[in-house]
Order: sequence, then structure tokens, then C-alpha cells
Amino acid sequence: IDQDTARKFFTDTKASQIEEWYNGDVQQWLRRHRGYSDKEGIFILDPTLIYLPDNEHYRESALVPLDKEGNYVDVKKLSPEEKKRFQYTRAYKLTLLLHWSRQDDYFLFAGGHLGKGNESGLKEGEALVDRFVAQVGKGVLKLLIMDREFIDGAMIGRFKKSHGIDCLVPLKSNMHALLDALGIAKLEKLKWMTYEEVKDEQGRVIEVEEVAGVTKVESWDGCEVPLSVVLVRTRKANESKLWALASTKEYRDPRLALK
Repeated sequence: IDQDTARKFFTDTKASQIEEWYNGDVQQWLRRHRGYSDKEGIFILDPTLIYLPDNEHYRESALVPLDKEGNYVDVKKLSPEEKKRFQYTRAYKLTLLLHWSRQDDYFLFAGGHLGKGNESGLKEGEALVDRFVAQVGKGVLKLLIMDREFIDGAMIGRFKKSHGIDCLVPLKSNMHALLDALGIAKLEKLKWMTYEEVKDEQGRVIEVEEVAGVTKVESWDGCEVPLSVVLVRTRKANESKLWALASTKEYRDPRLALK
């Protein structure tokens, strides 16, 4: 179509109607034309803040408490003087559902929502997934990779039971699921497997990343399905760091969760 036709379409149509069109009709069109033929069915739920100049005329924007590095600040913990000096950041929040093909290395935008910077990415992300399944059917979205903003046991359990979707999400350090997995790892003396090594110029190993898997963890409140927890440990010199992924999919080899 002519470029001016596209411009008039988007300027003459409400944003909510454009989202409805893209998340509905466009997804059905992509499905009919084999846009989602990848057998692995890997999708990513991704929230992104779009920073704006501090101009109140940006409609449906919001002021968000962020530090200079873009991390959220709990303003309740600031002193009265700090609160006076603190500067909020005006932003939109863009929540995207992306389809990724490991084999062909491309992304397809399977849905999206643009809203206020302080809106719940969890709520909008859940709605995007439900809408996508309603448009293209079950069995297309098989593995959903999410970040910590989408940690919600009830949603993850419902996705598995209602849509057949496995979720993969990093755990927070204080979550019971992680603490229980660490306890089980110690009791059962799980075997740690090498995932990656970093060597110096002389070929000496200076950093090692190892993984271990704990299955059937059931201590996540609200999650009605058992989880597999993949523990990831990075060791170098006298330093060691540990983090973890949780999934409703049981990995025979926990290293596969990182690939």
C-alpha cells in the first residue's frame, strides 16, 4: 500500500483498535500462512519501559520511580529530604509477546500492548497469552520464557493446565521454591554438571558455570503444578554466585533449560 495510506490508517484509528486488530486478525493471518510453524513453539514475554521527556501532554503516560540505572526505587524507604529531591521518570510500558525460532534465528511479534509506565506488566502479559491462544489455538505456544515481573504461581499453573504451556522463569532469591530446591540439593547431594568454562590465554580455566536440577518442587504458593528448578552456579577464584530457573517442564538434562 502507499505510505500515505498507512499513515492515515494509524492516525485515524484509535490505539485500542489497532492493538485489537494486530493481536487478533493479524495473528490469525500469520497462523494461516505458517508464521508459527516452528515445532519448538518458543515464545518470550517481555516488558519494556519507553522513557519520555517530562511532558504531561504524552497521553496515558505515567511517572515512574526509577534511579539513574533504570531500577525501581521504593520511595517509601526514602527520607523526607530524599523524597523532595527525587525525580520521577515519565514512561510508557510496552509489553510484548514474541515468537523466537531457534533454528532460523528470527522474532515474530505475536502480540503487544502499550500502556502507562506504572501499569501491571503481569496483568497485560497474561491477557496477551490468553488472547493469542484464543486466536491461533492450543499447541502453537509450547514454551513461554518470562522475566521476574511475571512471577505468579496461579498464572503459571493455569497456563500449564488450561493451555498446555510450559513456563520458564528466573526465581527471586527469597522465594520458597528456590530455598526448598537448595535444601533438596544439599540433602540429596545432587551432581553439578559443567555448562560452560572460561579460559585465559594460557588455557587455564578461570570461570566455571555449573547446573543441577531438582524436580517436583511444590512449595510455590498458588501454583497447582509441580516445578523443576534448575540451579545455576558460577565459580571463579574465591567468588561464587548462584541463581535459579523454575519451569513446569521437567528437563532430563538441566543444561537444556539454559540453551
